[in-house]
Amino acid sequence: MKANQRGQVIILYFYAAVRRKELLIYLASLIFYIKCPQYAVSVKKHRNGQLEYRRKKGMSFMKEILEKNIPIWEECIATPFIQDLQAGTMPIECFKNYMIQDSIYLKHYARVYGKMIYHAQTLQEIQLYYSILSFVTDTESAVRLQYLEQFGMTDRDMEHIMPLPENQDYIDFLLETAEGGDGKEMLMAVLPCMMSYSYIFRRLAYDTASRNSRYWDFIEDYADDSYAKGCQEWSDFADWKCGGISRAEKEKLSSIFEKASLLELEFWKMPYRNQNTENRDEMK
Repeated sequence: MKANQRGQVIILYFYAAVRRKELLIYLASLIFYIKCPQYAVSVKKHRNGQLEYRRKKGMSFMKEILEKNIPIWEECIATPFIQDLQAGTMPIECFKNYMIQDSIYLKHYARVYGKMIYHAQTLQEIQLYYSILSFVTDTESAVRLQYLEQFGMTDRDMEHIMPLPENQDYIDFLLETAEGGDGKEMLMAVLPCMMSYSYIFRRLAYDTASRNSRYWDFIEDYADDSYAKGCQEWSDFADWKCGGISRAEKEKLSSIFEKASLLELEFWKMPYRNQNTENRDEMK
């Protein structure tokens, strides 16, 4: 890259940093980029600000993983919670409990991305992890808080609510995986959440009857084409990130991804399981 081009890049990043009030993160990224340009990977920007790694021929790591985990995601679709969400018959109180628990989960989910940024080795990785961290904190959490406001709750109320056992198991798994500091393992732990949501809600949206559900707005958010595109970009990135590793390491990463998918399944079972427990307690 020529000096004047690099200077333009620096100016653009400085301007972006000021706008987002994240100057320190961008300055750290720029310093790394300037000092270590040899680590740059093939990447291009899209109008939506996301990054797309060019897929390398012959990479099938993520395809193998997805084929193995789709049956688990199909089990998620078959849970009473998802079925009633699609039909619009879910009690509001149950949806409220889901929103509460998911808000608690997302706080810890975001912490893992912070850890991934810390251990990132290239500017592109920092940008990519930061983009999804921003999505989690600025979009997903904000949407959930909007729903919770309808129930007369605020983000401060979330600080005094404990995770249910299924949620706590998932949170513990994420944080324990992040503790090791291995970028590939952390990636496998967080991907099932976003990728399974895209798969599940696109399946629901394919049935036009879903549009009559009172929860259609929520379904539509995750069935969106741009969200699916983001998931594909993350899958491509994971293929790039995990390229050239041994079969033993691939099996280990695959088991982490599968464990996270199974925890997703338990999370979808959690709201009705907890609701049934509360009903039994009230009958005593």
